[in-house]
Amino acid sequence: MVRLRLPDPLRYVSFHTPYLPRLGITRTQLIDSLPAFDGQTRLWSQAAYLQCGSAQAIGYGSRRDDSARCLMLFGQRLPAPPFEILGDEPMAIGSRRTELLALVRSLGLHEV
Repeated sequence: MVRLRLPDPLRYVSFHTPYLPRLGITRTQLIDSLPAFDGQTRLWSQAAYLQCGSAQAIGYGSRRDDSARCLMLFGQRLPAPPFEILGDEPMAIGSRRTELLALVRSLGLHEV
């Protein structure tokens, strides 16, 4: 697991639920859609990238946890280096492994 510091300010297009109606789309259509519709949701990301030339990322809510926030970074629009690594720690050792496995189980993911 890595802790990062992103550029300040980070300019992003918000696909968070409160802003979707202005785009004429619902959360169900964009965030909660099935994987079979990924091609259509990618078009929204592409449109944001092409129409918002200063955007460095897209922000959206997690499909599995509505309180979580996700970022898809546009690497070519970030400064070099794109972020500062503040620290890292392995996820497969000690208490982090226990936390990770609890998260995997709570999300109903397949455990390997």
